[in-house]
Amino acid sequence: GATKRGDFFSLTEEDFQDGFALKFHGAVRMTRAAWPYLKAAGGAMVNIIGVGARNPSPDFTIGGSVNAACANFAKAMAQIGTRDGVRVNAVHPGLVRTDRLMVWVRQAMEKDGLDEASVLARMAADSETTRIGEVEDIAALVAFLASPEASFIHGSIVDIDGGRARGM
Repeated sequence: GATKRGDFFSLTEEDFQDGFALKFHGAVRMTRAAWPYLKAAGGAMVNIIGVGARNPSPDFTIGGSVNAACANFAKAMAQIGTRDGVRVNAVHPGLVRTDRLMVWVRQAMEKDGLDEASVLARMAADSETTRIGEVEDIAALVAFLASPEASFIHGSIVDIDGGRARGM
């Protein structure tokens, strides 16, 4: 699913409730369910959040707020994980070629009469990134963060966005 985008004043209270229910409360519920098993196994949890947590946008007030809450939650769980022996990290993907992104690409292709490659190149340029990410890019980072090779990485949030995030 996805949080609703649009002008803040056209978004409803229900839109915000739905956005938090979808992603934030889903992360909370999943963490509660998995934690006993992660604790018993000395496991690792990697939250996939989104670069919108660090890049406020007037048309992404719900998603950015939800992502910021998820980042705060991940950091708090990392502190609990220090006590319980569970490593907790998160990643903030930027533009990634997903089904959701491809809906936007097809809409732009129809609206502007461009081919897919041109729309993707324009999206990358507009967001000042090196390229549009692939699902495999995110998967490789998540697999590493969950692996024993990343045993000293804990409580971190890694931007994987082709340089989109500008904050420190």
